[in-house]
Amino acid sequence: MGRRSREKGKRGEREAVGVLRRLFSLPARRTAQVDGGLSADIVVGRAVHIEVKRRAAIGAMRFLEQAENDAGEGNLPLVLLREDGDKSWSVLVRLENLAGVVRELERPERPTTSP
Repeated sequence: MGRRSREKGKRGEREAVGVLRRLFSLPARRTAQVDGGLSADIVVGRAVHIEVKRRAAIGAMRFLEQAENDAGEGNLPLVLLREDGDKSWSVLVRLENLAGVVRELERPERPTTSP
């Protein structure tokens, strides 16, 4: 990996640490990356492994933009993703919406709609 790429990664990690601290008051910090070790990019003092990826373009973001456009007023957009051949699902949500999404999903009274 070239120096410019490493520097961009560091900037992305520092930015992500700042967002985690601001949005969630987490004691987030960057880890020392040594020889591509197995440590997370960011630790928050909990059992969460955080990798930071900052790219010029991430294809899955088009799906999130579609969800945001279709969500309607007062709804929080969330995308469920699964690759063919993989049994597990992943979630794509804007970090600033994460707490709100979790709160809404945990609310006992949920409107029921037919598929």
